Amino acid sequence: MTDTNRRSISGPKFPPPTHMIETDDGVELALWDEGEKGIPVVFLHGFPENHHSWDALIKNLPAKVRNRFRLIRYDLRGFGESAKTGEASLHRLYEDHQQVIKALRLPKYHLVGHDWGGAIALHTARQAPETLRSMTVLNTNYWKTDLFGMWHLLFLNLPAIPKLAFNLIPTRLFRMAIRAAFVQPARLNRQVAESFLKMFHDPSTIEYWIRLYRNMGKGLLGKKLPSLQRLFSDKLDVSLQPSPKAYQVPTCLIWGQEDRFNPPWIGEDIRSRLSQKGCATELHLVKDAGHFVHEEKPEAVVKLILKHWQSCK
Repeated sequence: MTDTNRRSISGPKFPPPTHMIETDDGVELALWDEGEKGIPVVFLHGFPENHHSWDALIKNLPAKVRNRFRLIRYDLRGFGESAKTGEASLHRLYEDHQQVIKALRLPKYHLVGHDWGGAIALHTARQAPETLRSMTVLNTNYWKTDLFGMWHLLFLNLPAIPKLAFNLIPTRLFRMAIRAAFVQPARLNRQVAESFLKMFHDPSTIEYWIRLYRNMGKGLLGKKLPSLQRLFSDKLDVSLQPSPKAYQVPTCLIWGQEDRFNPPWIGEDIRSRLSQKGCATELHLVKDAGHFVHEEKPEAVVKLILKHWQSCK
């Protein structure tokens, strides 16, 4: 782990990362750590965003809460200011997360994840539940996937077309994604949106995204057609032996009710499966919010998260 004072590529008005975490395959992950004291909370963003996904939520945390907690965010591999090389899979993103926790030498921590970050959180609860104080998952998919809603998964698995589209109309693709993901796109902070848009213009980011979603597609196809599973890398199956205490983590599920990508039935499926595994969990639907519920309704999400943390003392 190294400190860094380099300028943030996401914009001059944003602070640079406080640390660069090097993973076991030599990839650097950009991380922002607000202080060395307090109960640690790690926030994991999703696609197609970066750590700024959490800006609105953290801004709405009361000052006394921010003084009690150590707030940690990082850009996932393939996003923002982190490297865009190496394996592109949920398994790799999970391994990256574990190496971040190890590098920071964190004790038990609260984990908050959205989209890909939510899948990483659920996988952490599967593999290393003893490290978590609590888990909060927002609008993600894990066991089930709505293929009609996840149109970008289908799009990124087309041959040749995705690269061509990102080369020719990156800004239009970004605007399409935001319109589909938000009930009211104007709720997204303009400067934060610009930091997301820059990734749509970056060839190395696009290359990683395409590999990530094609590997996800292979994994889904392998589950539907087990005879094809041997054609794919074992790492795409994420078949590690779960912890004996898998998912035994107090869990809060928060869902934007108007999510077109992962509609509420996906959240209900996760709640049901976790309950069957003996996990104490609740599902909260937030009205007038889409896929990025924490950015559209940060005040409502903050209240739910704080209530959850309070119950986990």
